[in-house]
Amino acid sequence: LHLAFNMYVLWAFGPRLEREWGARTFTWYYLWCALGGVVAFALLGGGTAGLVGASAAVLGLLLAFALRWPDEEILFFGVVPMKMRWYAA
Repeated sequence: LHLAFNMYVLWAFGPRLEREWGARTFTWYYLWCALGGVVAFALLGGGTAGLVGASAAVLGLLLAFALRWPDEEILFFGVVPMKMRWYAA
């Protein structure tokens, strides 16, 4: 379920951000968010569990989308209309 949510967010919000920023900037932003997630995990005592920063990268995209288009309405769970600023929170 976690992986499905990550892929959904990347599919739903990634292309619009990529068109807005360009492929190079989008890719660098995604990678920096992933690295930030790995560093935060290590600094906050993540333990010995393995980590892939994909979730942090996807949440970074969600935040960037919400900051760029805060009043954009999406359907939460495909049913409930919600502004992007509240969805990201």
